[in-house]
Amino acid sequence: MTSSHDRRRTVALPNVPLSRTARILLSVGLAGLALAGVSAFQLSRLKGASFNGTAYPDAPPAPEFALTDHDGQLRSLSDFEGTTSLVFFGFTNCPDVCPLTLAKLQRLLTDSDIGPEELSVLFVSVDPETDTPAAMKSYAEAIGPNILGLTGTRSEIDEVMAAYGVFAQPMVGHHGKEALAHTPLAFGIDTAGRLRVLIHPEESAEIVEEDIRELVGLAD
Repeated sequence: MTSSHDRRRTVALPNVPLSRTARILLSVGLAGLALAGVSAFQLSRLKGASFNGTAYPDAPPAPEFALTDHDGQLRSLSDFEGTTSLVFFGFTNCPDVCPLTLAKLQRLLTDSDIGPEELSVLFVSVDPETDTPAAMKSYAEAIGPNILGLTGTRSEIDEVMAAYGVFAQPMVGHHGKEALAHTPLAFGIDTAGRLRVLIHPEESAEIVEEDIRELVGLAD
């Protein structure tokens, strides 16, 4: 029987036409993640961590960044050391992937009684021209207490996206409106600020919850 670790690694994007460039970027990126995931999982077993998602082989330090949170305060990733973090890139006008993913993560955290003092979902905007701190605050607070919106200037956001290997590609969305196809994975960071796993939110709630619990349970 196929184990959860052998499941296909697909990414859920809105059911809208992507440009050829976006499809190439997505295909190449996921192929690399799938190849990395095989050896990464084996090594994570040796280190006492077992993930359904794509584990990082050597638990490298998560790329540092400094962005403005939804309360208008400058926040660095290092501010969250001592707690677990999930970094998710998206935008407030996203028609389905972002709200569905964030709501799913918040629901799982609420059901697992994991509060923001244990795990924060850092929602980094890929559309800072639209996503002001006020817009991010309204959006994040409507979802739940674990969600913290982060935004910045275009150059600041581009720098963070490059550091995490994230893309955002303009596309034609619902009803002919322009939207963004973007990397819809959650970067799992442990309490010591190390990248441990790429969580695939499109997987079942049970699988995502297992990875969250594993991440929260890791020792420094």
